[in-house]
Formats: sequence, C-alpha cells, structure tokens
Amino acid sequence: MGFSILVLLGELWKNWDVQLFVMLSLFLQLFLIWFASLRKRVSSQMLHISIWIAYLTADWAAAFTIGLIHFQGNTEKVDGKNNNSLYSFWAPFLVLHMGGPDTITAFSMEDNELWRRHMLRFVAQTVATGNIIYHKPPPDKWLWVPTILVFLCGLIRYGERVWALYCGCMDKFRRSILRDPDPGPNYAMFMEQYAQMVEDGYPTRIETIEEPELEQDLHSFEVAQKGQLQGKQVIKDAYRFYQRFKGLIVDFEYGFRERNKSVQYFLSLQEDDAFRVVETELSFIYDAFYTKAAILHHGKGYFIRFLCLSFVLISFGTFYVWDKVNNISKGMHFQSRDIKISYALLLGAITLDVISILMIISSKWSVAFLVKDYESKEPTFSNKVAEKLLALKTRWLSAFPEAPATSQFMFRPWSRSVGRMSLLNYYLDQRHPKCNKFLDSLGLRLLFDGITYVDTYMFNQNMRKLILSELKQKSKAADDPQKIKNICSARGDWVLYSYGVEEVLELRNWIVEVEYDECLLLWHIATELCYNAERRWYDEDRNISKALSDYMVYLLVMKPLMISNIAGISDLRLRDTEAEALRFIRGAMPDLNDSGSIFTQLDMLCQRMMSVLITDVRPKDVKGTRSKSVLFEACRLAYRLLNLPKEVNRWEVMSRVWVELLCYAACHCRPTNHVQQLSRGGELITVVWLLMTHLGLGQQFHLEDGPTRTKLIVQR
Repeated sequence: MGFSILVLLGELWKNWDVQLFVMLSLFLQLFLIWFASLRKRVSSQMLHISIWIAYLTADWAAAFTIGLIHFQGNTEKVDGKNNNSLYSFWAPFLVLHMGGPDTITAFSMEDNELWRRHMLRFVAQTVATGNIIYHKPPPDKWLWVPTILVFLCGLIRYGERVWALYCGCMDKFRRSILRDPDPGPNYAMFMEQYAQMVEDGYPTRIETIEEPELEQDLHSFEVAQKGQLQGKQVIKDAYRFYQRFKGLIVDFEYGFRERNKSVQYFLSLQEDDAFRVVETELSFIYDAFYTKAAILHHGKGYFIRFLCLSFVLISFGTFYVWDKVNNISKGMHFQSRDIKISYALLLGAITLDVISILMIISSKWSVAFLVKDYESKEPTFSNKVAEKLLALKTRWLSAFPEAPATSQFMFRPWSRSVGRMSLLNYYLDQRHPKCNKFLDSLGLRLLFDGITYVDTYMFNQNMRKLILSELKQKSKAADDPQKIKNICSARGDWVLYSYGVEEVLELRNWIVEVEYDECLLLWHIATELCYNAERRWYDEDRNISKALSDYMVYLLVMKPLMISNIAGISDLRLRDTEAEALRFIRGAMPDLNDSGSIFTQLDMLCQRMMSVLITDVRPKDVKGTRSKSVLFEACRLAYRLLNLPKEVNRWEVMSRVWVELLCYAACHCRPTNHVQQLSRGGELITVVWLLMTHLGLGQQFHLEDGPTRTKLIVQR
C-alpha cells in the first residue's frame, strides 16, 4: 500500500511538477499584491507571519521553477509528445514574478542591505531564462513575440526591484540626501583683496549678512491657519516635510531656521490635523524603504509601467490569435492543461499590472506629484486631477457609512492601535513552567506571549488631544538648546515640577532616583493597583493612564529594541519581579484557582498587595542588591498616589507622567528602529517621535540659524 502511494506521488510529480510550481508562483504574486500593503495598517502577528512566508516562498518558487524547466528541457520526450514545448514560454513569467509586486520589495530593512545578492540573482536568473529560450525556443514563430515581450517586462520589473532595494539601503539613502559639494566663498582670494585694501590705506571692514530664504522656503502654510486641513493639503504638506526632514532617519542635523518654521506650522494645527500630517509623512517613509513607490512616481516611472502593461496585452493578444488560428487546444502537440496555464499566466500578469497601475494612480505619491507646485495660486490641471483622485477615495469610504472609521483600514496610514500588556494579568495567567521552558528552547516564547497576553487599544481622540497638548506646551517653553535638552531628558519630573505641590514633588523619588526601565515597572504596577482600587469610577485620564502604562510595558517586554538605549537591565529586573510576584501569589492566594474569572483574581491580588504593611523601610533595604524586583516598591508608590491631596487629580498627574515617559522613550530610540516598526503596523511611539521633532523637541537641531554671506565693505 505504501509503495503504491509513493509510485502515485512519483507519477504526479513527473507529470505536474512544473505546472504546480508555475501556478504556485502566480498565486503568491497575487497574494502579495493584495495583502502586502496591509502590514503597515494591521498589527496582527498572524498576518505578518503569512506575508513573511509568502515573501520568502515567492522568490524560491520562481527560481526553483526556472531550474525545473531547465532540467526538463534536457530530458527526452515522453511517448513522442512534445510536453515541454510551452515551458520556454513560461520561463519569462517567472522572471516577471521574481520582480515582485510594487507593494513589497523588502520585508524588513535588512533586506535592503542585501541588494547585491538580489542583483547577482537577477543576473543569474536572466542568464538561465535566456539559456532556456535559446536552447529550447518556442515551437512557433508566433510565440516569439509574446515570449520576448514578457521577458522584457520581467527584466524591467526585476530591475526595478533591485534598484528599489538599493535606494532603500542606508548608505544609498544617506548619500541621496547629501547636497552637492560646496567649497564656500574663495577664502584665499577674499583675504588677498582684504589685505590689498588695507595696504592701500582704504578703511575696510568685513560684514556678515544672512542669506535670504529660497522662495519655496517662504511658503507659510496659510491654509493651516484656517481650520481643518483638506486631504490634498495634508498630503502636500506631509510630502514637503518628508522631503525636508527625511535626513532624521540617518541622524542628519538641521538648523534652527528649519526648526522654527516646522514648530510654527504644527503649533497652528488642531490635534487631528497634526496627527494626519505626521501619519502621512510616515507613510511616505514606509513606501521609500519597503515598496517601489519612490522609484515609480515620476514621469519615467509612469511611462515604464504603462509600457509593461502594453507589452503584456500585446502578448495576450498574440497568444490568443495563435491559439485560435492553429486550433492548438484541440491538436495533438500540446496538452489542454498547458494552454490553460498559459492563459492563466497571461491574465495573471495583466491583473498584476492593472492593479499596480490603479494603486499608483490612487496613491499619495501621485497626489504629491501632481500638487508639487507649492506656490501655485490658480487651480492648475494637476491640482484638479489630484482633487478628483481624493474625491474618489472619499466616495469609496462614504459607500460604507455603517462601518466605523477604525475598521476602514484600507486607507489608514498605520494600525492606529496601541498594544497592551498587563504584568499582573501575566503573572496570574502563567503557563505551566515546563511549557515555558520548551518554548524558550525553541525561541518561541516571546511570539506565543504576544499572541496570548497582548491585546490592543484603539488610539482615540482623547489620547491624541492629551499628547499634542503636552507636546505643544513643551514646544512653547523650549526656546533655546539647553531647554530643549532638559525637556527631552525629562521622564516625568518636568510634569511633577509644574504642579508645585510638595506631595506631588515627592513622587520624583520614583523617577529621578531610578533607571528608566525600573521607573516604567514601578509606575506600571502602581497604575494597575490604583486602577483596580477605583474600578467603578470612570475618568478619561484614568483610562489613558492605564492604556499608556500597558503600552510602555508592552514595548519593554515585546519590543525591547524600541527602548534598548535606555532600558538598562530590564530583562533581569523583569525576571526578578516575576519571581517575587509568583511567590507572593502562591503564598498569599493559595485558593487562586477557585477565585473565579481573571478579573476577580486581579482584584484579589491587588487587595492583597496593598494590604502589605507600608513602612519607612524600603524593600531595597531588606533585599539589598541580591534581587532587582520592584514589586513592593511599586506598592509604596501606589500608596502615595492614592493618598495625594484632594485638590490634586491623581489620574491627571499619572496620565501626564506617562505621556512624558513615552516622549522620553520616543526621542531616545534609534530612528532606524522607528522605521523598522512601520512595516509591522506602526507604533504610537514612532508617531510621537516624529511629532516631537516637528515641534522642535529633538536633539537634531544645531545653533546655526542658516547660511550667511560675507561682504567686504570699503568706506570712502
């Protein structure tokens, strides 16, 4: 029985190997062009894993199939039938598939650094496909036309992918931002003239004046002063900020002239508009590193894309005429399945190109390309076209009035969701230790923890309003480099100082005297304890505090690279705190499993923790340096928060502290780590980082106000 199954599988492989892999390659291309763009809008791990598998499999399937065709071309014909005669026609489609869809060129930023490998593979697959066509040419002269045209399309698409990867690598990106070399004024000639004037006895002095701004730099964004921005204006301004400030990604510095213009613009915006502009700018950054958008959206790019579609349409028409004229599908030379697969490849190529062109036309890049003339006062033809494109998007969304805005993810620039992880819930709902040990050995525990213990919270209007209000307040106070530095280094203490209340100022001990990761854990557990102590009292600041608290711990545990520069010994501190929490739960709550739901268990745990006697003896004085646990030090902080004076709104204090802790992490995270997250649904911390920079709260600005010009003044 087993032997017959193997024989059957062998026959199936012998007769269908190339056909199956050709269709697999086509399916993967269709999957990627539809779903790859969702990875910047959805934070689902399962979706990202599916896209990752499809991305890796697509290249392998196409290259493997080219190898199969090359091997089949060297085998003898079976039963006198020319079974392999259409393989040379299929080979160019596989090169086309290796070019990939426009929606994904790189899965991660590291893929861009491997552009040389892709270039070598491009050369190798081109040679292999050319060898197939040369040594086993199409059986009819009619098929030469579609074969060559599809091969040219494949070379163009694959070349586009290699070029996009090259443009997305950090070295090329950095060099593309650099201006042309400028030696400056001729110092030797200037000083020679100055010395000659002094020697001749002319009263001479050197005067330095500031160079006038360029015309486009004088653009003052008047529309921002008139209320809510229109869609076209958002895209235009976001694209302009992207072009001017994309050097932030590679640690470029900017002058205070550019900073002040950016600050002036963002201070004039309402919270919705400010976040829309920043989110759209991040969308441009995502496209530049992970798609072909940056190399397609210009005149030549549009022409090449329409040229490829024309080639594929001509190929389809030629093949169709050849099929009907020669009645191939009913003849003895070709199998019907191969004819159907050929049609599927042609229709698939047309579908991919049509979808690609529609995406190009409807993208933000096209709108930015059409309205790039910033100073145009009259409604130009390109502006009208851009407005029509945006109107079509708006009409499409309005066709689904019953769907909430958060579910209309097709056009949102990032997931607009905030990951949440509660440590106390995590401690109560632990897996069996042997299960955790097994997952650790496979390196999969973090993945399963993310699926099991992390949920999401939609980034709502109240959170936007609080964050922008805090940042605007700090931006107005940051009027010199030292104040900017102080504000960026604040991690809650700046907020506490603003209250001027002694009991509030005492909370600084749990901020400035501890490391950042310890501060996060202390305030997270304290927030959880306070939140459960007042579970039935509704307050928006309370909900924001809880959401930001869970989000920062989510970053600390699930995405430590986002705060690796300031995390300290977070892993050790987390493990020690977990060990102490589990020991406390086993000792103080032996009947835990009979306590009902997880919410009931959480209430019990918080009550037991707060019932521990709070004295002047700190847990650190008892533990010494042996353990880094912060569990009961957080209880002391929660006790202080719950006993703040009545005139102080504790939840307002806590929400503002959490915003400042978020801002501290945002501006101390490496820019490349921010860009990495754009391909995984985006993160709130990345949006806050870019918003802080545009409000002048960053360390990328230097003192020089702008370029100057030196003149030699001779008095007569």
